[in-house]
Amino acid sequence: MPGEADWAEATGALAIVDTNRTKRDLAAIRIDQKEASRVRGRQSSARANEIVSSSATCQTKSSPRFCPAILSMVAADSPAPLSFKGVMVSSTFTDLKDHRAALIDALRKQGLFAIGMEDSIPSPDNEVISSSLNMVGDGHAYIGLISLKYGQTPKCPIRNPHELSVTELEFNKATELNRPILIFIMDEDHPTKKKDIELDPVKIKKLDAFRESAKKSAPGSEVHRTYVTFANLEDFAKKAIHVVANLRRYLDKKGTADSADNDQSRSDKIIASASLT
Repeated sequence: MPGEADWAEATGALAIVDTNRTKRDLAAIRIDQKEASRVRGRQSSARANEIVSSSATCQTKSSPRFCPAILSMVAADSPAPLSFKGVMVSSTFTDLKDHRAALIDALRKQGLFAIGMEDSIPSPDNEVISSSLNMVGDGHAYIGLISLKYGQTPKCPIRNPHELSVTELEFNKATELNRPILIFIMDEDHPTKKKDIELDPVKIKKLDAFRESAKKSAPGSEVHRTYVTFANLEDFAKKAIHVVANLRRYLDKKGTADSADNDQSRSDKIIASASLT
C-alpha cells in the first residue's frame, strides 16, 4: 500500500491522508491531476480548479480520504501555476540512448521537463508522425541530437512525401514553430558500434544533407547557427550541462517560446558558453 509520502504534487490541489487507499483510487487521482495540469497550462486556472475540486468532492463523498483544509488551495480566485517548461528531445534512439539519458538528467536538474519517446506510447507508422510533431508543439524549446544513423522514415505520401526521418521531421516542425533550436552533432570519430552507423546508401545521402541543413540558421541560408559537436559520451554530457543551464536562464527571462523574440541569435546565445571544440 502507498505510504504517507504519496502526497499529490503536480497540481498542489489534493493531499492523500488515508494509508489504506487502494491502488485503483490512487490511479484515478493521478489521472485527475494530470488532466488538471494539462488544463492549467493550456487553458485557464478556473477550469483546472473545477476538475480538481470536482474530483475531491466526488472522492470525499465515498470515503474521507482527503484533508478538507487542502481544498482551499483550489479556490476559483487562486492564481494558476507557472506554465511547465517542457523541452523536446529529438534524436534516433538505440544509438543515442545513453546520450539522451544524460541530456534528460541535465534538464531535470534545471527543473525542465524532457519531452520525448521515453514517455510516449509506441505507435504504428501512420501515427508516428502525428505523435512526434505534437510533442514538438508541446515544448518550449527543441534540442536535436544528430548521430551517424538516419533513423526511421515513416511512409506517408501526404505528410512525409520525401520519406524523411522522424528526427528530421521534428526538426522541421520546430523550425516552422519558431522554437529555440539547439543542435548537437556527433563527430565522425565518435566511438560507435558498427550497427549504429548508417549503411543504406539512400539514407546516408539524406543524413549528410540533414547534418548540413541543421547547421544553417534558416532553410536555404548560408549563415550557420551556433551548434555543438561532441566527440564521446563524456564530452556530450559536459556540454549538455552548460547548454541546458543557459536554456533555463533564457526561458526564465523570456517566458514561453510563444512570447519570446524571433531572432535566431537567441539559440546561439543559449549555447555560447558551452565548449564548442
